[in-house]
Amino acid sequence: MDLTMQRHWLHQMINQLPDDVVLDLTQLIKLWQFNLKIPAESPPSLEEVVAYIQTLPQNLAGITWAIVPLDETLTSHYDAAFDVQSWNEQWAMIESQMNLQESTHAQIKQRETWTGIY
Repeated sequence: MDLTMQRHWLHQMINQLPDDVVLDLTQLIKLWQFNLKIPAESPPSLEEVVAYIQTLPQNLAGITWAIVPLDETLTSHYDAAFDVQSWNEQWAMIESQMNLQESTHAQIKQRETWTGIY
């Protein structure tokens, strides 16, 4: 994934986060920049932030422990009216559309490369 796509993906993920989580992440990044003496003009990469977060001690207070086994939870929410065959057919149609779009995109990129258009 190129840098532009990573930034776009990260921007979308951040927009979906609750405000309190965004504030926490902002504080974490500021603390990380301070601890590593990174100038604010050069923000850390996504990989650097993840690596830093992974070095932090676990906060067990933030973990919600399971009360019910996962299989019970999953089966208790089973929709009896769910039609697996219909879902599979719909999914196959979506996948074929995605494959067609990918193929079209690849052909356009190949044509642009051949003609020198970027």
